[in-house]
Amino acid sequence: MRKPTHLFVLPFFWVVLEWTRQFGSLAFPWELLGYSQYRFLHLIQIADCLGVYGVSALVMLMNVCFFIVLLFGMNMKWQKSRVSRHLVFYSLMIATISLTATMIYGTIQISQIDQIKVKSNHQSIMTVQPAIPQQEKWKGENRIPITQKMVQLTYRGRQESIALVVWPETALPYAFHSKHNLRQYVLNAIKQMNVGLLVGSPTFLHNDNQINHYNSALLIDQKGNIKSRYDKVKLVPFSEYMPFPVLHDLWRSLGAPDNKFLSGCIGEIHFFHELSMGIQICFEIIFPRLTRKMVKNGANILINISNDAWFGQTACPYQHFSMAVFRAVENKRALVRCANTGISGMIDPCGRIVSQSKLFETNTMIHHVPLLHKKTVYSCRGDIFVGISLLISLIGCIPKKSVMLRVLLTD
Repeated sequence: MRKPTHLFVLPFFWVVLEWTRQFGSLAFPWELLGYSQYRFLHLIQIADCLGVYGVSALVMLMNVCFFIVLLFGMNMKWQKSRVSRHLVFYSLMIATISLTATMIYGTIQISQIDQIKVKSNHQSIMTVQPAIPQQEKWKGENRIPITQKMVQLTYRGRQESIALVVWPETALPYAFHSKHNLRQYVLNAIKQMNVGLLVGSPTFLHNDNQINHYNSALLIDQKGNIKSRYDKVKLVPFSEYMPFPVLHDLWRSLGAPDNKFLSGCIGEIHFFHELSMGIQICFEIIFPRLTRKMVKNGANILINISNDAWFGQTACPYQHFSMAVFRAVENKRALVRCANTGISGMIDPCGRIVSQSKLFETNTMIHHVPLLHKKTVYSCRGDIFVGISLLISLIGCIPKKSVMLRVLLTD
């Protein structure tokens, strides 16, 4: 009887399915299987070659191996196939070798990156978490109190060594360049504190006879000049834009607004002193290819600003923060995250959570961030493992009577 060795195709097929979730108008690659291992540092270091998909494949491979052992232990048949002792032995051997090799690689990588960190330059960055409830954020009468709170928190938490202060996504609930009095208040504070500021704010630009809106992050230097602007690339469907243009009439008939925001450019780098920043807004951090493009273009630090107040006291803010761990590991870059209600913190290039705030608490944190320049295999080559997985998956779909499949699946 044929043995169920075809189960070993499943990890590669799973990888292809996960990879496809980042494309299309409704793309939402939230909580892939590999993210479940974010606390196991030695295990997840393979992401710097294979991405989070490599960790997903490893988890699935372990499950396949132990499922085969379970079938043997229960003396069960699998679609007219019996699990032999030889297959059980091979399964255990594959699981042991894969896990051992992964742990050895992780140990070596962590040791090497820690040595590089010691020798690298560091910059101090402060994050401000104001914990402003979502229902209060966009009330017109709260614009001045919110602006004052952001400035006051920055005053209290700043130190002379700080190079940059980071405020969260839409920290200022108005277009920063359109509210002159409040804008000048913020700029005067920045000049007085002599620090740079990265602040989330909606922006709009006049283009001929129309106005284009963006969800942006503005980089302001210590003299109060706006050095650059990052516009969010990956927009949230049905919130920041309406997908499927052919259905816009239907969306409007259901009460949905017209498109609100336009997308920015992929892979932009923003410079401030020694910082070459890859900036991402909100759920952009769950798209590996967007982060990889920034590091490939020269980013030596990753910064994610977000407003997770929408999630409330649920598991979602914790999940969002845990997925950011993999962007740090994949590219071996420190990642600083600043969220309105949390979770804010810093993740080092090996994926260690160096600091982490609590949900819905008002705080400021100072992070001493290593600036690394060496690029990983994943940063340079991208999802080559996905291509290999696709090839193996296609081979696994060849009909059973195929000579090639017989060669591959017989032991």
